[in-house]
Amino acid sequence: MASQSLPATHDVPREPAPASTAPGQADSPRPELYAAQLEQSRQQAEDQLLALRTLQQIAQSLTSELNLDKLLRKVLRSALDVMEADAGSLLLHDPATDQLVFEVIEGGASEALKGRRMSSADGIAGWVFTHGESLIVDDTSKDNRFYADIDKSFGHKTWSLICVPLIITGKKIGVLEVLNKISGARFTSADRDILSALAAQSAIAIENARLYQDLWEERNRILAVEEEVRKELARDVHDGPAQLLSAMVMNIRFIQALLTDNSISSVQDELHSLEDLATRTLRQIRELLFDQRPLILETQGLFAALETYVRNLATSGEMAITLDVAQACKPIKLPGKADRTVFSIVQEAIGNVKKHARGASVHITITHQNGHLTVSVKDTGPGFDVNQVKDTYDQRGSLGLLNMQERAQQLGGVLRIESALGQGTEVILTVPLNAQPRTLSPRA
Repeated sequence: MASQSLPATHDVPREPAPASTAPGQADSPRPELYAAQLEQSRQQAEDQLLALRTLQQIAQSLTSELNLDKLLRKVLRSALDVMEADAGSLLLHDPATDQLVFEVIEGGASEALKGRRMSSADGIAGWVFTHGESLIVDDTSKDNRFYADIDKSFGHKTWSLICVPLIITGKKIGVLEVLNKISGARFTSADRDILSALAAQSAIAIENARLYQDLWEERNRILAVEEEVRKELARDVHDGPAQLLSAMVMNIRFIQALLTDNSISSVQDELHSLEDLATRTLRQIRELLFDQRPLILETQGLFAALETYVRNLATSGEMAITLDVAQACKPIKLPGKADRTVFSIVQEAIGNVKKHARGASVHITITHQNGHLTVSVKDTGPGFDVNQVKDTYDQRGSLGLLNMQERAQQLGGVLRIESALGQGTEVILTVPLNAQPRTLSPRA
């Protein structure tokens, strides 16, 4: 038997093994690319450090500025410088109308846009304000939130922007918006962080400036009221006690002449006349003192003070006046110094009757209903057109109506004035029984 041979074995050709590389060499970039990346990172870090230093200097500058208009311009100018942008705007929120108001604008529409209002929900600025979040828009033509009408109205082209909210202690007060980098580059997340930091500092500075402005205006208002009170007091003293004292001096001189002539009977008549003048002078001085500081108001409360006040006016014959206090009101004690404020409003109303409705009768009514005290001062004078007076009030020298309105607001109450020509005037004050005098809140 022939021997069986085994099949021959053939080697399969193989790819040569790749040459070994040094560890880490295959994954590393080229040296020149790595150096470029390092240089870029270094430059970015230097730019951010410079921006932060600039931001610190700006923050120090903002906190020292208390003029609100100058501050707002400084904030926007600083934002444009830091962001290297060619235009921008700062909008503040008006709570009364729930609108955003263009307060400061640079570049683009510039001053033509100043004072323009928009809903707090409109546009990108409205979105940022409503949501309280920062926003970068690289291409405004692709964002339907962009309010393009402004660009069209003022012939300005906005292709990119960054907008951040102005927030202080959780309260949104406006937005800060910068447009178009001068270099044409896009805004980055680093830009957003820096602008947000600037906005946070700016919001604090703006609120401080607003408070300072409100305090300054309140100071000027108080000084104006004090000046008017001084003038009114001077008029009252001149027309009242001063005239009577002058007459008393003349009577005394006449009595001295009578004594020289030994006219005893005439002296007695003059002494009676002098006594009458002295009595009237004393009464007027007491009335002036009562008007300035009615002690009975502090010791016995509002209703006792009003009773004394009305009785003094009626006794002097200065006017026909009556007071009607509902029985349910008499046990009521107003908190704090609310009774002093109510009394001052009644005094102001009576003062207006003396000035503008001399000879008219007055009826004061006080009622209590649904936790509110209502005080009515109604006269039978000639009356006036309330709307016309309100429209021209800023041109008048008197502050009486304004004083009453502000005092009512301090009590959280409402003051209404009802009048018409030939139909008299009624001043109606309604205040809550838990009324506490408070400082008026600032215009926000």
